Amino acid sequence: MAKEKLVIQKLFSDWSKFYSKHFNIKVDFSEIKISEVPKEGKWRLLLIEKGLTNNKVYDACKRKFSCFKYAEDLNKSVTKNDRDPKNGTYAIWVRDVVGADGVHKNKSAKMLQEEKISGITLLERMILELKYFTETGKHLDISNWTLCSGSRYSDGHVPIVFCGFSQFMVGWCSAEFSGESLRSREVVS
Repeated sequence: MAKEKLVIQKLFSDWSKFYSKHFNIKVDFSEIKISEVPKEGKWRLLLIEKGLTNNKVYDACKRKFSCFKYAEDLNKSVTKNDRDPKNGTYAIWVRDVVGADGVHKNKSAKMLQEEKISGITLLERMILELKYFTETGKHLDISNWTLCSGSRYSDGHVPIVFCGFSQFMVGWCSAEFSGESLRSREVVS
């Protein structure tokens, strides 16, 4: 138990530095509730700070690396999120892999919803990219797309993210679309 507490304290410290550096905000994670890490596989803890928006996170990414987005204003375009930091700071576990979860290839957002699989939101995926890039100097999803099945554009389409052609790209697809290179990142909250 004492070892687990030290690990959490180090994670809190790392995330505090991250938010200070990239968003110039001071965070307090003392009241945050963290669910138990899943037993199978390797997982990464994401701490999502209250008040973040898609545009703020995208702009922070753009300051670090080349970016492209299909929607001019992600705050206005992405109107539904399974979790939203406007409701407060929260923590999620996401599989710690470079390419989105292979177990979810060929599954559309609609299929994942029917299977009750909780997927990453666009904001969470952008935070994951920024954090990973800060730590490694490398990108995620260099050979496949993350289906951000926890979010929806106002027209019902689903945000997708890919790192290719020397850019971090935010696009969209139909909620019914599936493919081998399109995969969700499962989250546990």
